[in-house]
Amino acid sequence: MQFLLLLFLFETQGTAITLEDPFFLAEDLAIHTQFFYILDRSSYAVGKFAKDGTLLGYTKGRGQGPGEFDKPRSITVNEDFVFVSDYRMIHIFDHDLKFLKKFETINNPRDIVAFGDKLFVSTVEFPGGSESIYVYRSDGHFVEKFHEHNSPDNQMVMPFLEIDSSGSLYVQPRIGYGAHKLSETGQSLDLPALKRSGRYKDFLPYEPFAKKYGSSLATAKKWRVEWSEPDGVAIVQDQYLVLSFKELQRDLVSNRYYLESFDLQSGEKVLNWAMAPGKLLHGGDGLYFFIDAEKPMIGRFDLESLAK
Repeated sequence: MQFLLLLFLFETQGTAITLEDPFFLAEDLAIHTQFFYILDRSSYAVGKFAKDGTLLGYTKGRGQGPGEFDKPRSITVNEDFVFVSDYRMIHIFDHDLKFLKKFETINNPRDIVAFGDKLFVSTVEFPGGSESIYVYRSDGHFVEKFHEHNSPDNQMVMPFLEIDSSGSLYVQPRIGYGAHKLSETGQSLDLPALKRSGRYKDFLPYEPFAKKYGSSLATAKKWRVEWSEPDGVAIVQDQYLVLSFKELQRDLVSNRYYLESFDLQSGEKVLNWAMAPGKLLHGGDGLYFFIDAEKPMIGRFDLESLAK
């Protein structure tokens, strides 16, 4: 019933944008004024769209050349540039997706967000697996790194990032549950208390899992049926913190997506584990979801309508 209600709200109060070739599986989305940009990891493409879904242009290619991608993961924009994270690399384009330059970064960036002339990059350093957030200028000049974390239980690995209009960073662990709020210089800030949900079990890193359960395929399948993981964080209208989770289904192939949202002023939970029709891609003036791999579609929701 909850899923049907959400679909009804999507059809009546949301807007849907159907994606055409060359876009098949939206990995990330960034918004700039009247345009938005979609990163499609499966076809190694970045597209520029008008708000009504009209494709205005794209760049595409797999490889090591200018504007080509190896393992693209995240996209963000500022007033001047479009940034795409790749394996050991950040690509820089202008707003018409003309390639400008690329610069090296540490290891494999997971998520990137831009604020003014700063670019924040989440990554894990090896050896050791220490999570850090690297800060660069828009031209690729290294500024600093902070939020180094190397807990024995691996509760912070390759996090998702979001940033609000004041420059505060929100860090969602890729493993575990919750979020951290940091200033743009890395200082810890207050967040509403986030209670750990019993519904979502912590991801068990391979070594502890192997020691406790063994490493047989049957045991791994049994464990994976219970597996779920954080899958995105968004700030909506500078008022809500939205956390997204995906849960592996018993067929071990498909996922279900859930949302949890907090009012940043009061700390109250306004949306509690609502089933969503797809992956959370971005916040801003609405919530954007990837809907269906067979019929690629982006949907925008009004969070307040979903919370009622």
